[in-house]
Amino acid sequence: MLADHAESDQVAPRLINRCSEEAVQVLLAHAVQTRGTGFLDDTWRAIWTGQRRFVHGDPFAALAIPWGLYLWDSGTGTVAADFLGTPAARRLSTRTRAFIEACRTEPLTFWQAEAVEPGTGMSVRDMATGRECFVFERSATQVIVPWDLVFGQIVAVDGIHTLSMSGPYALPAARFRQGVERFLAEEVDPACLLDHSQDLLDFYLGCVDELLHPQLPELANSDGDPLDWTTSTYRFDPDQRGRLLGRLDQMRNIKADPVESQDKAEYTWLSQRRDGPLEQVSRGRLEVHGETLVTQCNSRKRDRLLRQRLNKNLSDLLEHEETTHKPLDLEAMKAASKREPGAGAIDPAALPPEAREQLQQMLDDIHMRWADESVPALGGQTPRQAVQTETGRREVGQLLNDFDNRQRRAPNPQDNFDYNRLRKELGLELE
Repeated sequence: MLADHAESDQVAPRLINRCSEEAVQVLLAHAVQTRGTGFLDDTWRAIWTGQRRFVHGDPFAALAIPWGLYLWDSGTGTVAADFLGTPAARRLSTRTRAFIEACRTEPLTFWQAEAVEPGTGMSVRDMATGRECFVFERSATQVIVPWDLVFGQIVAVDGIHTLSMSGPYALPAARFRQGVERFLAEEVDPACLLDHSQDLLDFYLGCVDELLHPQLPELANSDGDPLDWTTSTYRFDPDQRGRLLGRLDQMRNIKADPVESQDKAEYTWLSQRRDGPLEQVSRGRLEVHGETLVTQCNSRKRDRLLRQRLNKNLSDLLEHEETTHKPLDLEAMKAASKREPGAGAIDPAALPPEAREQLQQMLDDIHMRWADESVPALGGQTPRQAVQTETGRREVGQLLNDFDNRQRRAPNPQDNFDYNRLRKELGLELE
Protein backbone atom coordinates (compact mmCIF):
# COMPACT_ATOMS: atom_id res chain seq x y z
CA MET A 1 0.00 0.00 0.00
CA LEU A 2 2.83 2.37 0.86
CA ALA A 3 4.51 1.64 -2.46
CA ASP A 4 1.28 2.43 -4.35
CA HIS A 5 0.92 5.73 -2.49
CA ALA A 6 4.58 6.61 -3.04
CA GLU A 7 4.16 6.13 -6.80
CA SER A 8 0.87 8.04 -6.99
CA ASP A 9 0.51 11.54 -8.37
CA GLN A 10 1.88 14.06 -5.84
CA VAL A 11 0.17 17.07 -7.43
CA ALA A 12 -3.04 16.77 -5.39
CA PRO A 13 -1.29 16.71 -1.97
CA ARG A 14 0.73 19.78 -2.95
CA LEU A 15 -2.43 21.61 -3.97
CA ILE A 16 -4.04 20.80 -0.60
CA ASN A 17 -0.95 22.12 1.20
CA ARG A 18 -1.23 25.31 -0.81
CA CYS A 19 -4.87 25.60 0.24
CA SER A 20 -3.80 25.14 3.86
CA GLU A 21 -1.30 27.99 3.63
CA GLU A 22 -3.83 30.28 1.93
CA ALA A 23 -6.50 29.44 4.50
CA VAL A 24 -4.26 30.30 7.46
CA GLN A 25 -3.27 33.61 5.88
CA VAL A 26 -6.82 34.80 5.21
CA LEU A 27 -8.14 33.56 8.55
CA LEU A 28 -5.35 35.26 10.50
CA ALA A 29 -6.07 38.51 8.69
CA HIS A 30 -9.77 38.14 9.47
CA ALA A 31 -9.03 37.33 13.14
CA VAL A 32 -6.83 40.41 13.58
CA GLN A 33 -9.44 42.60 11.86
CA THR A 34 -12.40 41.32 13.87
CA ARG A 35 -10.82 40.35 17.20
CA GLY A 36 -7.86 42.64 17.53
CA THR A 37 -4.12 42.55 17.08
CA GLY A 38 -3.70 40.53 20.27
CA PHE A 39 -5.46 37.49 18.79
CA LEU A 40 -2.38 35.26 18.84
CA ASP A 41 -1.54 36.20 22.42
CA ASP A 42 -5.16 35.50 23.39
CA THR A 43 -4.90 32.08 21.73
CA TRP A 44 -1.73 31.27 23.65
CA ARG A 45 -3.35 32.31 26.94
CA ALA A 46 -6.37 30.10 26.15
CA ILE A 47 -4.06 27.10 25.72
CA TRP A 48 -1.57 27.70 28.51
CA THR A 49 -2.58 28.88 31.95
CA GLY A 50 -0.92 32.17 32.79
CA GLN A 51 0.36 34.99 30.59
CA ARG A 52 2.40 33.07 28.01
CA ARG A 53 2.71 35.19 24.87
CA PHE A 54 3.15 34.18 21.26
CA VAL A 55 6.76 34.15 20.06
CA HIS A 56 7.73 33.68 16.43
CA GLY A 57 9.41 30.33 15.94
CA ASP A 58 7.57 28.70 18.85
CA PRO A 59 7.51 24.92 18.11
CA PHE A 60 3.84 24.77 19.12
CA ALA A 61 2.77 27.30 16.47
CA ALA A 62 1.82 24.55 13.97
CA LEU A 63 -0.70 23.30 16.54
CA ALA A 64 -1.79 26.44 18.40
CA ILE A 65 -2.44 28.80 15.45
CA PRO A 66 -4.69 26.42 13.46
CA TRP A 67 -6.46 25.42 16.68
CA GLY A 68 -7.15 29.07 17.43
CA LEU A 69 -8.52 29.64 13.92
CA TYR A 70 -10.57 26.50 13.37
CA LEU A 71 -11.59 25.05 16.74
CA TRP A 72 -11.37 27.70 19.50
CA ASP A 73 -14.67 29.27 20.38
CA SER A 74 -13.88 32.31 22.51
CA GLY A 75 -17.56 33.02 23.08
CA THR A 76 -18.51 34.43 19.66
CA GLY A 77 -17.94 31.30 17.55
CA THR A 78 -14.77 30.20 15.79
CA VAL A 79 -12.80 32.43 13.44
CA ALA A 80 -13.34 29.96 10.60
CA ALA A 81 -17.12 29.85 11.02
CA ASP A 82 -17.27 33.66 11.17
CA PHE A 83 -15.11 34.06 8.07
CA LEU A 84 -17.11 31.61 5.93
CA GLY A 85 -20.09 33.97 6.16
CA THR A 86 -18.21 36.91 4.64
CA PRO A 87 -17.91 37.99 0.97
CA ALA A 88 -14.14 37.35 1.15
CA ALA A 89 -14.79 33.64 1.67
CA ARG A 90 -16.80 33.45 -1.55
CA ARG A 91 -13.80 34.76 -3.50
CA LEU A 92 -11.66 31.80 -2.43
CA SER A 93 -11.29 28.70 -4.57
CA THR A 94 -13.74 25.88 -3.99
CA ARG A 95 -10.93 23.68 -2.71
CA THR A 96 -9.73 26.24 -0.14
CA ARG A 97 -13.26 26.76 1.18
CA ALA A 98 -13.67 22.97 1.40
CA PHE A 99 -10.41 22.81 3.34
CA ILE A 100 -11.61 25.42 5.86
CA GLU A 101 -14.94 23.60 6.27
CA ALA A 102 -13.12 20.31 6.90
CA CYS A 103 -10.78 21.86 9.47
CA ARG A 104 -13.57 23.39 11.53
CA THR A 105 -15.52 20.12 11.67
CA GLU A 106 -12.75 17.55 12.17
CA PRO A 107 -11.57 16.96 15.77
CA LEU A 108 -8.13 16.81 17.27
CA THR A 109 -7.23 13.30 18.34
CA PHE A 110 -4.33 10.90 18.86
CA TRP A 111 -3.17 8.92 15.85
CA GLN A 112 -0.82 5.92 15.92
CA ALA A 113 1.54 5.66 12.94
CA GLU A 114 1.30 2.05 11.81
CA ALA A 115 3.58 2.39 8.77
CA VAL A 116 5.76 5.27 7.62
CA GLU A 117 7.14 6.23 4.22
CA PRO A 118 9.66 9.02 5.03
CA GLY A 119 9.09 12.11 2.93
CA THR A 120 5.75 10.86 1.58
CA GLY A 121 3.24 9.92 4.27
CA MET A 122 2.08 7.37 6.78
CA SER A 123 -0.73 4.94 7.51
CA VAL A 124 -2.39 5.99 10.76
CA ARG A 125 -5.14 4.80 13.08
CA ASP A 126 -7.34 7.06 15.21
CA MET A 127 -6.86 5.80 18.76
CA ALA A 128 -10.28 7.14 19.79
CA THR A 129 -12.47 5.76 17.00
CA GLY A 130 -10.32 3.16 15.23
CA ARG A 131 -10.69 4.77 11.79
CA GLU A 132 -7.68 4.37 9.51
CA CYS A 133 -6.29 6.35 6.57
CA PHE A 134 -3.13 7.18 4.67
CA VAL A 135 -2.09 10.77 5.30
CA PHE A 136 0.27 12.62 2.97
CA GLU A 137 2.91 14.37 5.08
CA ARG A 138 6.46 15.19 3.99
CA SER A 139 8.29 16.88 6.87
CA ALA A 140 6.91 15.02 9.91
CA THR A 141 7.55 11.59 8.36
CA GLN A 142 11.27 12.37 8.30
CA VAL A 143 11.37 11.93 12.09
CA ILE A 144 8.28 9.83 12.93
CA VAL A 145 8.86 6.07 13.22
CA PRO A 146 6.28 3.26 13.18
CA TRP A 147 4.03 3.09 16.27
CA ASP A 148 4.72 6.68 17.36
CA LEU A 149 1.69 8.56 18.71
CA VAL A 150 0.89 11.74 16.79
CA PHE A 151 -1.48 14.37 18.18
CA GLY A 152 -3.24 16.34 15.49
CA GLN A 153 -6.08 16.91 13.08
CA ILE A 154 -6.33 15.06 9.78
CA VAL A 155 -8.71 16.36 7.10
CA ALA A 156 -9.71 15.02 3.70
CA VAL A 157 -10.24 17.20 0.64
CA ASP A 158 -10.83 15.63 -2.80
CA GLY A 159 -10.09 12.26 -1.22
CA ILE A 160 -6.61 13.37 -0.07
CA HIS A 161 -5.86 13.20 3.67
CA THR A 162 -3.44 15.74 5.10
CA LEU A 163 -2.24 16.68 8.59
CA SER A 164 -3.74 20.16 8.99
CA MET A 165 -2.37 20.73 12.50
CA SER A 166 -0.19 18.66 14.79
CA GLY A 167 1.80 18.77 17.99
CA PRO A 168 5.53 19.32 17.52
CA TYR A 169 6.49 16.21 19.48
CA ALA A 170 5.48 12.64 18.63
CA LEU A 171 5.05 10.49 21.74
CA PRO A 172 6.92 7.18 22.08
CA ALA A 173 4.41 4.34 22.23
CA ALA A 174 6.21 2.32 24.88
CA ARG A 175 5.96 5.22 27.30
CA PHE A 176 2.61 6.83 26.51
CA ARG A 177 0.32 4.39 24.67
CA GLN A 178 -1.36 2.90 27.70
CA GLY A 179 -1.85 6.32 29.30
CA VAL A 180 -3.39 7.74 26.11
CA GLU A 181 -5.71 4.74 25.73
CA ARG A 182 -6.80 5.05 29.36
CA PHE A 183 -7.49 8.78 28.98
CA LEU A 184 -9.51 8.27 25.79
CA ALA A 185 -11.54 5.47 27.37
CA GLU A 186 -12.28 7.31 30.62
CA GLU A 187 -12.50 10.98 29.64
CA VAL A 188 -13.54 11.19 25.98
CA ASP A 189 -16.72 10.28 24.13
CA PRO A 190 -15.56 9.11 20.67
CA ALA A 191 -18.87 10.24 19.16
CA CYS A 192 -18.28 13.84 20.32
CA LEU A 193 -14.55 14.38 19.88
CA LEU A 194 -15.01 18.01 18.83
CA ASP A 195 -16.48 18.77 22.25
CA HIS A 196 -13.27 17.48 23.90
CA SER A 197 -10.85 19.66 21.91
CA GLN A 198 -9.58 21.54 24.98
CA ASP A 199 -9.39 18.38 27.11
CA LEU A 200 -7.36 16.55 24.46
CA LEU A 201 -5.08 19.56 24.03
CA ASP A 202 -4.47 19.83 27.78
CA PHE A 203 -3.71 16.13 28.04
CA TYR A 204 -1.25 16.26 25.15
CA LEU A 205 0.58 19.24 26.64
CA GLY A 206 0.89 17.30 29.91
CA CYS A 207 2.43 14.38 28.02
CA VAL A 208 4.90 16.70 26.30
CA ASP A 209 5.89 18.23 29.63
CA GLU A 210 6.54 14.74 30.97
CA LEU A 211 8.50 13.88 27.82
CA LEU A 212 10.71 16.97 27.96
CA HIS A 213 11.08 17.16 31.75
CA PRO A 214 10.94 13.57 33.01
CA GLN A 215 11.12 12.84 36.71
CA LEU A 216 13.81 10.36 37.64
CA PRO A 217 12.20 7.10 38.73
CA GLU A 218 12.83 5.42 42.04
CA LEU A 219 15.58 3.05 41.01
CA ALA A 220 15.92 -0.44 42.45
CA ASN A 221 17.74 -3.64 41.60
CA SER A 222 16.06 -6.81 40.33
CA ASP A 223 15.19 -7.78 43.93
CA GLY A 224 13.34 -4.50 44.44
CA ASP A 225 15.98 -3.11 46.84
CA PRO A 226 16.89 0.61 46.69
CA LEU A 227 20.20 1.10 44.91
CA ASP A 228 23.06 1.83 47.29
CA TRP A 229 26.55 0.84 46.17
CA THR A 230 27.96 -1.14 49.11
CA THR A 231 31.56 -2.31 49.50
CA SER A 232 32.76 -4.62 52.27
CA THR A 233 36.38 -5.42 52.99
CA TYR A 234 37.61 -8.58 54.79
CA ARG A 235 41.15 -9.50 55.85
CA PHE A 236 42.76 -12.93 55.87
CA ASP A 237 46.17 -14.48 56.50
CA PRO A 238 48.13 -14.37 53.23
CA ASP A 239 49.37 -17.88 53.97
CA GLN A 240 45.74 -19.08 53.88
CA ARG A 241 44.98 -17.56 50.47
CA GLY A 242 45.02 -20.93 48.71
CA ARG A 243 42.55 -22.42 51.20
CA LEU A 244 40.32 -19.37 50.85
CA LEU A 245 40.22 -19.65 47.06
CA GLY A 246 39.50 -23.36 47.27
CA ARG A 247 36.56 -22.83 49.61
CA LEU A 248 35.18 -20.03 47.41
CA ASP A 249 35.32 -22.39 44.43
CA GLN A 250 33.08 -24.80 46.36
CA MET A 251 30.39 -22.28 47.30
CA ARG A 252 27.10 -22.51 45.44
CA ASN A 253 26.38 -19.68 42.95
CA ILE A 254 29.85 -18.21 43.42
CA LYS A 255 31.49 -18.44 40.00
CA ALA A 256 35.19 -17.78 39.34
CA ASP A 257 35.93 -15.34 36.54
CA PRO A 258 39.02 -15.66 34.31
CA VAL A 259 41.54 -12.91 35.10
CA GLU A 260 44.97 -12.22 33.68
CA SER A 261 46.58 -11.05 36.94
CA GLN A 262 47.95 -13.66 39.34
CA ASP A 263 47.68 -11.15 42.19
CA LYS A 264 43.91 -10.97 42.01
CA ALA A 265 41.11 -13.53 41.73
CA GLU A 266 37.60 -12.43 40.78
CA TYR A 267 34.24 -14.07 41.40
CA THR A 268 30.61 -13.30 40.55
CA TRP A 269 27.76 -14.03 42.94
CA LEU A 270 24.93 -15.31 40.76
CA SER A 271 21.23 -15.82 41.32
CA GLN A 272 19.15 -18.36 39.37
CA ARG A 273 15.95 -16.87 37.91
CA ARG A 274 12.78 -18.63 36.81
CA ASP A 275 11.23 -15.52 35.31
CA GLY A 276 12.55 -12.56 33.37
CA PRO A 277 14.64 -12.50 30.19
CA LEU A 278 17.84 -13.84 31.84
CA GLU A 279 18.36 -17.25 33.43
CA GLN A 280 20.98 -15.86 35.83
CA VAL A 281 21.41 -12.46 37.43
CA SER A 282 24.60 -11.09 38.94
CA ARG A 283 24.01 -10.07 42.56
CA GLY A 284 27.51 -9.02 43.49
CA ARG A 285 31.25 -9.13 42.81
CA LEU A 286 34.12 -10.53 44.88
CA GLU A 287 37.83 -9.73 44.47
CA VAL A 288 40.53 -11.61 46.33
CA HIS A 289 43.83 -9.72 46.62
CA GLY A 290 46.99 -10.56 48.51
CA GLU A 291 45.46 -10.32 51.98
CA THR A 292 42.01 -8.78 51.46
CA LEU A 293 38.70 -9.90 50.02
CA VAL A 294 36.52 -7.06 48.73
CA THR A 295 32.83 -7.51 47.88
CA GLN A 296 30.69 -5.09 45.89
CA CYS A 297 26.87 -5.12 45.82
CA ASN A 298 24.31 -2.61 44.62
CA SER A 299 22.19 -2.67 47.80
CA ARG A 300 22.71 -2.93 51.55
CA LYS A 301 20.42 -5.97 51.70
CA ARG A 302 22.51 -7.92 49.19
CA ASP A 303 25.65 -6.99 51.09
CA ARG A 304 24.15 -8.39 54.32
CA LEU A 305 23.10 -11.62 52.60
CA LEU A 306 26.54 -12.10 51.08
CA ARG A 307 28.23 -11.36 54.42
CA GLN A 308 26.06 -14.01 56.06
CA ARG A 309 27.14 -16.57 53.47
CA LEU A 310 30.80 -15.68 53.88
CA ASN A 311 30.54 -15.88 57.68
CA LYS A 312 28.88 -19.28 57.42
CA ASN A 313 31.46 -20.77 55.05
CA LEU A 314 34.66 -18.81 55.74
CA SER A 315 34.43 -17.43 59.28
CA ASP A 316 37.62 -19.28 60.27
CA LEU A 317 39.56 -17.56 57.47
CA LEU A 318 38.03 -14.10 57.16
CA GLU A 319 37.74 -11.10 59.46
CA HIS A 320 35.36 -8.30 58.50
CA GLU A 321 37.16 -4.94 58.45
CA GLU A 322 34.72 -2.32 57.15
CA THR A 323 31.66 -1.65 55.02
CA THR A 324 31.11 1.57 53.08
CA HIS A 325 28.08 2.91 51.25
CA LYS A 326 27.81 5.20 48.26
CA PRO A 327 24.23 6.33 47.53
CA LEU A 328 23.13 6.71 43.94
CA ASP A 329 24.30 10.07 42.52
CA LEU A 330 21.22 11.35 40.69
CA GLU A 331 22.95 14.55 39.61
CA ALA A 332 25.71 12.55 37.95
CA MET A 333 23.07 10.50 36.17
CA LYS A 334 21.40 13.67 34.90
CA ALA A 335 24.75 14.93 33.61
CA ALA A 336 25.46 11.59 31.93
CA SER A 337 22.07 11.62 30.21
CA LYS A 338 23.01 14.90 28.49
CA ARG A 339 26.11 13.46 26.88
CA GLU A 340 26.19 12.23 23.33
CA PRO A 341 23.65 9.40 22.85
CA GLY A 342 25.27 6.01 22.68
CA ALA A 343 28.57 7.20 24.18
CA GLY A 344 30.40 4.30 25.74
CA ALA A 345 28.11 1.73 24.13
CA ILE A 346 29.48 -1.37 22.49
CA ASP A 347 29.73 -1.00 18.73
CA PRO A 348 28.78 -4.40 17.28
CA ALA A 349 30.40 -3.42 13.98
CA ALA A 350 33.77 -3.20 15.77
CA LEU A 351 33.58 -6.82 16.94
CA PRO A 352 35.01 -9.75 14.95
CA PRO A 353 32.36 -11.40 12.72
CA GLU A 354 32.17 -14.51 14.91
CA ALA A 355 31.73 -12.49 18.11
CA ARG A 356 29.15 -10.27 16.42
CA GLU A 357 27.12 -13.31 15.36
CA GLN A 358 27.31 -14.81 18.85
CA LEU A 359 26.20 -11.53 20.45
CA GLN A 360 23.27 -11.16 18.07
CA GLN A 361 22.23 -14.79 18.59
CA MET A 362 22.28 -14.35 22.37
CA LEU A 363 20.15 -11.18 22.13
CA ASP A 364 17.75 -12.84 19.69
CA ASP A 365 17.32 -15.80 22.07
CA ILE A 366 16.48 -13.42 24.92
CA HIS A 367 13.82 -11.74 22.79
CA MET A 368 12.30 -15.03 21.62
CA ARG A 369 12.04 -16.41 25.19
CA TRP A 370 9.61 -13.56 25.96
CA ALA A 371 6.87 -15.63 24.28
CA ASP A 372 6.90 -18.07 27.22
CA GLU A 373 7.53 -15.73 30.14
CA SER A 374 4.95 -14.49 32.62
CA VAL A 375 4.11 -10.87 31.72
CA PRO A 376 2.45 -8.63 34.38
CA ALA A 377 0.85 -6.47 31.68
CA LEU A 378 -0.95 -9.63 30.48
CA GLY A 379 -2.25 -10.46 33.95
CA GLY A 380 0.60 -12.88 34.61
CA GLN A 381 -0.06 -14.92 31.48
CA THR A 382 2.65 -15.74 28.98
CA PRO A 383 2.18 -14.19 25.54
CA ARG A 384 1.68 -17.67 24.10
CA GLN A 385 -1.20 -18.21 26.52
CA ALA A 386 -2.67 -14.73 25.98
CA VAL A 387 -2.95 -15.00 22.18
CA GLN A 388 -5.55 -17.75 22.59
CA THR A 389 -8.20 -15.01 23.02
CA GLU A 390 -9.03 -12.05 20.79
CA THR A 391 -8.38 -9.59 23.62
CA GLY A 392 -5.08 -11.25 24.42
CA ARG A 393 -3.99 -11.17 20.77
CA ARG A 394 -4.65 -7.44 20.67
CA GLU A 395 -2.75 -6.81 23.91
CA VAL A 396 0.24 -8.93 22.88
CA GLY A 397 0.33 -7.20 19.49
CA GLN A 398 0.32 -3.79 21.16
CA LEU A 399 3.18 -4.75 23.47
CA LEU A 400 5.24 -5.97 20.51
CA ASN A 401 4.53 -2.69 18.73
CA ASP A 402 5.72 -0.81 21.83
CA PHE A 403 8.96 -2.83 21.91
CA ASP A 404 9.47 -2.24 18.19
CA ASN A 405 8.88 1.49 18.63
CA ARG A 406 11.40 1.70 21.47
CA GLN A 407 14.05 -0.03 19.35
CA ARG A 408 13.43 2.22 16.35
CA ARG A 409 13.69 5.31 18.55
CA ALA A 410 16.97 4.22 20.18
CA PRO A 411 19.78 6.58 19.04
CA ASN A 412 22.33 3.74 19.01
CA PRO A 413 20.60 0.37 19.51
CA GLN A 414 22.83 -2.46 20.71
CA ASP A 415 20.84 -4.99 18.70
CA ASN A 416 18.36 -4.92 15.86
CA PHE A 417 15.79 -7.59 16.52
CA ASP A 418 13.12 -8.34 13.93
CA TYR A 419 9.90 -8.35 15.94
CA ASN A 420 8.12 -10.05 13.06
CA ARG A 421 9.86 -13.22 14.28
CA LEU A 422 7.94 -13.01 17.56
CA ARG A 423 4.74 -12.09 15.74
CA LYS A 424 5.13 -15.16 13.54
CA GLU A 425 5.97 -17.37 16.51
CA LEU A 426 2.77 -16.25 18.26
CA GLY A 427 0.59 -16.50 15.17
CA LEU A 428 0.04 -12.74 14.84
CA GLU A 429 -0.25 -10.87 11.58
CA LEU A 430 3.14 -9.68 10.36
CA GLU A 431 3.62 -5.93 10.14
